[in-house]
Amino acid sequence: MKPINYLKVTVISFLVLSFIYSGCKKNDKDDDFSYRITDYINHDNDEKTWKYINEYENNRIIQTMWYNYDSNGEWVEDYRKDIDYPDNNSAIMIGYYHNTGDWERSWKSMITYDNGKMTEWISYNYTESGWEANWKDTWTYSNGKMIEYYSYNYVGGSWEPSWKEIGEYDGQKLLNTISYDYNAGIWGKYNKSVFTYSGNEIEQVIGYNYDTGTWENNRKYTFVYSSGNIAAINNYDYQAGSWEYEGNESYQYDENGNLIIKEYFDESSGTTNRINMNYELGSGNFRDLLNVETLTWFYIAPLPTSSPGKNISNTERFNNGKITH
Repeated sequence: MKPINYLKVTVISFLVLSFIYSGCKKNDKDDDFSYRITDYINHDNDEKTWKYINEYENNRIIQTMWYNYDSNGEWVEDYRKDIDYPDNNSAIMIGYYHNTGDWERSWKSMITYDNGKMTEWISYNYTESGWEANWKDTWTYSNGKMIEYYSYNYVGGSWEPSWKEIGEYDGQKLLNTISYDYNAGIWGKYNKSVFTYSGNEIEQVIGYNYDTGTWENNRKYTFVYSSGNIAAINNYDYQAGSWEYEGNESYQYDENGNLIIKEYFDESSGTTNRINMNYELGSGNFRDLLNVETLTWFYIAPLPTSSPGKNISNTERFNNGKITH
């Protein structure tokens, strides 16, 4: 699924369905315990707006239920996602919307894994004729690192490429990614992300757009750390020859290293968006069900943990901005 407006959409993605990327720091005390996320609660300017709750069976999410917070101060069912696991290398998700008392099928995703890493995600829409293919994403790995991401649209009975992203590494460190747009049979450069580090911590990411043969500054993200965890990511937009601060997303963790609050502040509007997260003891597969989308998203920000310190999915390569081994 091709990202919209490249790096700028990162902030939006943080605040909507959290289809984002890295993990939480493993504390020494986590050796004997693991935690899984049970619910998200979203707030706009401190007002509740929506939440979702995960239901587990045999350490796997089997259903996620979304609720909207209405004007009467009540949580109202809006959407649900049912998940089935035909085997250890696949998952099937079906999304339903709540309409006048009934649940109506909307979409389906079929996910394939290889050695615990997501390799293919195919999305279908539900129509009067049944399930119709819509788009698919694929990922390729080398020595445990994601090196290629491709996105396709289903057109006229076949898969047509639309987007790809290629990563370059120095050892375990991702140095840069280059994205390409597919048009009339030709892959054209579209944008690029360049990573810099302080030791093993990501220090900043700069995004460039490709324009008439040159790379033009577009977005910049700088990282702030506290006790080894990412405490904040500052966002900048390149305007009239300089970097303009747009806002930041900050992160708070509990004593077990679980991400419990992420809050985005928008400089221009003065508004905030906050998500509170709750956990329970137990193993889970939350991150195994995320569509990683691109290499850039994959490496950029904290996610709720589902099993601290365990290499359970392809979203574990970076752990709060630090390389894991």
